[in-house]
Amino acid sequence: MNKKTYVLVSAWEKTYGGNDGNGGIHVFEFQPDGSLVKTDRVSPELAIGYLASSPDGRHIYGINETKMFSNTSMFGGSVLSYELDPATGKLRFLNTEPTVGVFPCFLTITQDGSHLIATNYGSVDTLVHSVRAGDGSYSLQRSFDEGSVVVLPVKEDGSVAKVSSLTVHTKTSVDPKRQISVHPHSVNVDPKDEFAMVCDRGGDRIYAYRINKAENKLELAGSFDTKPGTGPRHLCFHPDRDLFYVVSELLPYIASYRFDRATGVIEELNMISVEPEKYQPRDYNNFGACTHPADVHITADGKFVYSSNRGHNSISCFAVEESGALRYLYSMSTQGITPRSFAISPDGKYMIVTNQDTSTVFTWALREDGCLVPTGSVAYVDQPVCVKFVEVCE
Repeated sequence: MNKKTYVLVSAWEKTYGGNDGNGGIHVFEFQPDGSLVKTDRVSPELAIGYLASSPDGRHIYGINETKMFSNTSMFGGSVLSYELDPATGKLRFLNTEPTVGVFPCFLTITQDGSHLIATNYGSVDTLVHSVRAGDGSYSLQRSFDEGSVVVLPVKEDGSVAKVSSLTVHTKTSVDPKRQISVHPHSVNVDPKDEFAMVCDRGGDRIYAYRINKAENKLELAGSFDTKPGTGPRHLCFHPDRDLFYVVSELLPYIASYRFDRATGVIEELNMISVEPEKYQPRDYNNFGACTHPADVHITADGKFVYSSNRGHNSISCFAVEESGALRYLYSMSTQGITPRSFAISPDGKYMIVTNQDTSTVFTWALREDGCLVPTGSVAYVDQPVCVKFVEVCE
């Protein structure tokens, strides 16, 4: 059967709380030389964030990353499902279901395609309310928007069902500005389809959940508290070993971990900087000018891990040591500003990087030694958020 490779790029405007257009999903057919040919664009009115695809590539899922729907009375984010036409690269909308939370920021699918798992990032919006103490006195308290992890089963036709399980996080951490509330930022399923690991940027904690497919829910197996103030953001699993790698957002670090499948216990192997030695940001007091990693991926052979680094505007490469720990190799410019997301092609020969603030999507050739080489291919998408390769048979 003839197999095609498509590249999906999602986008949203930087507007707080609403869907204000210029977003959606852009579809490109991936060419043998690494270039992209556009085939479709759907849901431009929505703030589409992270993407997932069924194992056969025929169904696509996207997060509507919002708190309020503009000009409507609806609120909260949602998951949207689409059917991908293998021959034309066109998407057909199937349905949408709420994530029962605000600003859902990440979406993944189990290895067998039976369940979607999403994280509701929450926000720092507050509700101030009065509380009466036991002695009859009154005071004011504030509460923040909830941050949670939800499970949504996938129906036989590829559409998404309603939320079947919701787990609320409560732990916060030390940063007085960015960790005053919980922020589950990503969820990833391990290659054996047993665990879902959640990085909570607001709580400096990595949660290990067992996936209970029979009951359509997650069960907490263990957790690990990272270095205070680091803000764990995204994670990738080693393809063959019980290892995973996490980039932090609030401090420029990447860390390696080992986990025990029997107990759920997580052990840190090492934590190192994503920056070149002696690098100094333009302004330590300006968060945007400092390095704050965004995304992380590993090659299919498990030899190299990469991080995208906003602020420094680079991709950093790390070698995976025999122990599973990481060793810094190099950083190189992404030829743009704010590299929010990147993806490695199914054959391992290319990497595509999205630069959010310069609206560019670059293709790089990926050599066997881990080095990236420019191909000269660039596509343009306003405010790209997530990029994903999808292979599908015609």
